[in-house]
Amino acid sequence: MEHHLLDEAIVHTSTKKSEKDLTSYRPIQTTPPYKTRDKEEWEISYPMTDASITSTVKKSKVTLKWEGIPDDNQKYKLYRNGKLMKVVSGHQYTDTKVKENKTYIYTIVGYKKLPQERIDKIKEELEKKKIDYDKGDEKNLFYERKELRHRVVIRTSKTKGFTPPPGYGWILRYKTFIPMKYADNPQCPPKCTYDKFNGNNRGFDPWATGSHAIKTHTDVYTTFKGSKKYAKMYRNIGVTIGYKKGKVVKKAWAPKSDLKLTKVEKGNGWIAQGVQHQSAHPLIFKAPTIDVFYYAKVYKNKLITYGVHDFAPSHEFYLMNYPGDFVVPIHRTKHRGFLYLWFFTPKAEFYASF
Repeated sequence: MEHHLLDEAIVHTSTKKSEKDLTSYRPIQTTPPYKTRDKEEWEISYPMTDASITSTVKKSKVTLKWEGIPDDNQKYKLYRNGKLMKVVSGHQYTDTKVKENKTYIYTIVGYKKLPQERIDKIKEELEKKKIDYDKGDEKNLFYERKELRHRVVIRTSKTKGFTPPPGYGWILRYKTFIPMKYADNPQCPPKCTYDKFNGNNRGFDPWATGSHAIKTHTDVYTTFKGSKKYAKMYRNIGVTIGYKKGKVVKKAWAPKSDLKLTKVEKGNGWIAQGVQHQSAHPLIFKAPTIDVFYYAKVYKNKLITYGVHDFAPSHEFYLMNYPGDFVVPIHRTKHRGFLYLWFFTPKAEFYASF
């Protein structure tokens, strides 16, 4: 579920299953003899019939509230992205260490001790099979583990100085980035005003945005509202930082005008446009440019796109529904080296339809 940082978003989920549904659950056995196990082997003493969780996102915090998790002492282990955050007493926790454009998986875990008659039966079976256990094993043997998991995606829905067009439709997001933390100056020596430049220090990520995460970035919003169709482009250029012996010498940005939305065409149920990135290095005179061109024809439920680009730096192209949280990669290419910015080197070509 996606949360937009407009003001506040609340999402509620629950099991909504009856006790009969849960206790009659019979999973398929994938090992011989390929038959359903006896019902008593899958017995659940305390089914999570009414478990639910609500997440509230407001600015830079996430508040979780849960109920219906069987537990003996109302103390729950809270995990975030697989790591234990805290043992929480009660049914609420507020996470204040969250960031925009990040995904968090919260897991609440409780333990409920089995009825004594089941414990006695387990002990009896262990004794029959001559299986030893110690105090440390009792938590696993004599308690039911209950787990409630919830996904929260925190994204910014506002871009400074940009207003998306009305209606609903798609975003075509194209970004270039340098995967390394630093990049050596190819002109050094002999020209060594800067010996290194900053990279973006990341891999492919549709949500990595902002000046330090990209070299070039365009979002083309293609939307439909009634009989009207719209195409509008957001564009951004990443900062270039020149270093000399580990110290910052200068920061500069290439002009955003290097990123262009070319002729927009509209037809019966579709919108077509071209997008061009032709961005030069702002700190190296006559450096080769980052070159990208793609053409896209967008329908309400279909996309056709074709493009050509350099093999430097890394390129990533995504299709996103707007508004919404669906995203699918259209095309991604890893950085081969800055030699491949030159016009005489081979180019990447792609075609995709969805």
